[in-house]
Amino acid sequence: MNSFIVALNVVLPLVILIGIGYYAKESKMVSKESFKQINQIAFKLFIPASLMKNIMETDLSISFQPKLILYACLSLIILCIVLWIVVNRFEKDKKKAGVIIQAISRSNFVLFGLAIASNMYGSDNVAVTSVLISFCVPLINILAVIILQYHGMDQVDLKSTLVSVIKNPMLIGTFFGFVILLLDIQLPIFLKNSINDVAKIATPIALIALGGTFEIQAISKNLKILIATVLTRLIVVPAIFVGIAILLGYRNVELISLLVLFGSPTAVASYAMAVNMNCDGELASQAVLMTTIFSIFSMILWISCLTGMGML
Repeated sequence: MNSFIVALNVVLPLVILIGIGYYAKESKMVSKESFKQINQIAFKLFIPASLMKNIMETDLSISFQPKLILYACLSLIILCIVLWIVVNRFEKDKKKAGVIIQAISRSNFVLFGLAIASNMYGSDNVAVTSVLISFCVPLINILAVIILQYHGMDQVDLKSTLVSVIKNPMLIGTFFGFVILLLDIQLPIFLKNSINDVAKIATPIALIALGGTFEIQAISKNLKILIATVLTRLIVVPAIFVGIAILLGYRNVELISLLVLFGSPTAVASYAMAVNMNCDGELASQAVLMTTIFSIFSMILWISCLTGMGML
């Protein structure tokens, strides 16, 4: 019952914010075009600020586990490579293929990770999760930029692709976050507070914009893709990588961190990135919504099973 309440408390606020955006569009309070403009602001400003804040506030001296970090990062890279090969073999539309790869490989780790870990082990025992987030989220974003940049281009040009990757707002935010963290730069209070304020609204704005551009009728034409994406993201991927983690001896907060990394729904920011990098934004929004809704049940299933096995 506790795992159900945890999953519900994490997921329902996201669904409600998406619903607010959808209602605002349907009731003509805000136009779909306006929501697209809001989405651009989220992609270029709010989400990069959120990434920078999360990285620069990480305390690497607490619960730094190199082997756990290495396992998580290598697993993410391997997952993306395998998906790149498999998805492109079965999906000939590059813009859809890029969205599918991102939707399966990129989880909502920041939002779900700390929420679930702290609910299960207390806020004083989630330093491992925080450090893992500081390494995995930048890597996930770098991989996502490369994937979407390649699949969003009509013609692949290595030089222009590399320039676009370097200029991506997500990576710029990540870069400055690490610079501030590693050089131990103390920002002025007014600047730090401004970054914090902007970062706070990143996820709500991105979710409302997602809801404002969502088309329920369009789900039917992507139904097969969505079913495969949801099952792979929420069941197959965690089964493989959490299973390997168990064999490697990871338990408790380390294991729950890996479970959320590989088993939480598709990251909210993936929609904004897909739209702004010329991939299938409609499919991206559907993937975020569907994985978010069904994660209520999948996270309960995973937590209950692993708890029953004495792993958590």
